[in-house]
Amino acid sequence: VRVTTEGLPGWQETNPFLVRFFMERVWGLPRPRLILSVTGGAKDFNMTNNKKDRLMLGLIEAAKAMDAWVITSGTSEGVMKLVGEARARYAVSVPLIGVATWGTVA
Repeated sequence: VRVTTEGLPGWQETNPFLVRFFMERVWGLPRPRLILSVTGGAKDFNMTNNKKDRLMLGLIEAAKAMDAWVITSGTSEGVMKLVGEARARYAVSVPLIGVATWGTVA
């Protein structure tokens, strides 16, 4: 993982093995068989409640069946918010990892 912070103070390079070490050994996350990356617009989107419910349940069932980690942008907007709501609604222990871009987290 290489992070450049042009326009921000400093520059940083992160060893991906160190990230994996922290996730598995320090945070105790089980090694995934699959990584699901959920991306999309951070704005509200028009979807019927029935479709939202089916999407949420399908995502959670797939993640549980595959021992997956679910990765989003880490914001509580749009489809990323829906993923967080799905994890909370179905009370599952699927790891949900938010990777926010510089400047989106205060």
